[in-house]
Amino acid sequence: LYPFRMVTGQGSGNANLEWFSVKADGTRVLVNDASDPSALLAFRAVGAVVPPVFNPPTVSGDTVTLSWTGTGVLEEVSALGGNWNPSANQGNPQTVTATGAKFYRLR
Repeated sequence: LYPFRMVTGQGSGNANLEWFSVKADGTRVLVNDASDPSALLAFRAVGAVVPPVFNPPTVSGDTVTLSWTGTGVLEEVSALGGNWNPSANQGNPQTVTATGAKFYRLR
C-alpha cells in the first residue's frame, strides 16, 4: 500500500486536481512525475492480446484448408471429450485430408 493524497481546488471556474505522495521530510511528489524517480507510478502499460481466430475453411475435393489470423497453437482431437494435443503441423495455412473425424481449435 502506498499512501497518497489528492488536493482539489477551484478558482475562476477551473477545477484543479493534484495527486501526490508525501516524503518523510514533507516534500510532495506528484504521482507519475517522470522527472522524479521516487514518484509513484499509477499506471501499467499492457499490450492488447488479440486471440487467434479461424478463417472460414476452404474445401476442395477430399481436402480442407485451415487458416487463421493471429498467433496461437493449433490443437486437434479425434473425439470431443478427449485430450486436445498440439497438431504436428503448426503451419498456417495448412491442408488436411477430410477423412474420419477430427476437431481443431486454436489456443
